[in-house]
Amino acid sequence: MPNPNAPVEGTGRRIPFIVDPDNPGVAYLTAGEGGIDMGAGRTDGAAAYVLPPPADTSYRTSVTADDIDTLILDSNHLRRGFVIYNDSSAVLYLAFGPAPASTSDYTRQIAAGGYYESPAGFRFTGQVRGIWASVNGAARVTELTSETWLGS
Repeated sequence: MPNPNAPVEGTGRRIPFIVDPDNPGVAYLTAGEGGIDMGAGRTDGAAAYVLPPPADTSYRTSVTADDIDTLILDSNHLRRGFVIYNDSSAVLYLAFGPAPASTSDYTRQIAAGGYYESPAGFRFTGQVRGIWASVNGAARVTELTSETWLGS
């Protein structure tokens, strides 16, 4: 879904963004001819940061353990983070991306009864796949998303 508040070239539409707190003033992005410009309230060399909105929605699911590659989380461009609890007596091997997970090719192991929480600022929005060392239990998954656009 495209951002309904995004500036469109030539429209002159402005959207606010977060500015370095040491540089007062209101900064904004303006869509002009030939590109998008930063303006107002910024001094030369001032740092400006465009941050995604925080998560405002969570979805909980359960994925039954299996000893073959299993989709844990599908791709989601609105994802801000996720938590996976391994509610199994077997190790869960997680793989980030569309390639199948295996017990020899994976991104991270989650021990029996353990959990993985995506680090703050790590906005991986692709698939998360998994495979268990043996079949019992499930992955308890919470996905954090935001349907709020900056400037809305």
